[in-house]
Amino acid sequence: MITSIDALHPSTVGLAHYDASKHGVWGFTKNIALELAPHNIWVNAVAPGGIVTPGMQKLLQTSAPHNKIDMQKVLALFLAKIPMKRFGEPDDIGKAVLFLASDMASYMTGSQIVVDGGVLLN
Repeated sequence: MITSIDALHPSTVGLAHYDASKHGVWGFTKNIALELAPHNIWVNAVAPGGIVTPGMQKLLQTSAPHNKIDMQKVLALFLAKIPMKRFGEPDDIGKAVLFLASDMASYMTGSQIVVDGGVLLN
């Protein structure tokens, strides 16, 4: 499953619907892990932080305010919260997923790997 760091804490005012969906995926992950463990099926999740996706790249390239919100400022504030001082790349998430899909994770189920550059440390 792919959740979000927002499955572990509230993100921001105005995103209750997003947070609720991510909390739901995290709850579903844990429950279905319990149900499927007796069948030797592992169910885990990855919780990404800020990842440079095509959608984020579009926001980074625009300087015009979107709905009276200056996305450049929002992204700069988020970047300031990342101890590693960079946004993640899609491959950062892919590596965590590859680990979970491999036999190296054969004794993991109902877990969530946080891939956020350290955001949740703050």
